[in-house]
Amino acid sequence: MIRTLRNLARLVTIGRTLARHGALLADPIRDSSPATAWLVDKLNRRNAPGRPGERLARALQELGPSFIKLGQVLSIRADLVGDAVAADLAQLRDRLPPFDGHQARCIIEAELGSPCRPCLAGSTTRRWPPPASPRCISRRRRMAAPWR
Repeated sequence: MIRTLRNLARLVTIGRTLARHGALLADPIRDSSPATAWLVDKLNRRNAPGRPGERLARALQELGPSFIKLGQVLSIRADLVGDAVAADLAQLRDRLPPFDGHQARCIIEAELGSPCRPCLAGSTTRRWPPPASPRCISRRRRMAAPWR
């Protein structure tokens, strides 16, 4: 029950972030679900600066590393999102500030509910890895899951 409520709260946060950046697109669903399209139009920020792809890239960047990775994947699939949006999402591949390692450790510890030291295979207790760009997340240390 708690997990369901937490997931619903996260979904609301994602929707609010997309709406604040004006990244919710109502046009693709206008024919199939006019009521939902009307609601999306009302929630969406109308005066958000930039093209739709730029607004989506800013929203994904604010949502965090997992959403940045989603944007990176979408940026190479112009057949799914269109050429203009894919070109705007391409900025998520190259031009991002580094993600703080201490912040990553705090997030991992909060999700696992325990300190990271026993969970990270081969990690030292002296220091956490230096900040890395989100595009390097897939190359980070492999975590030994505590349930294995």
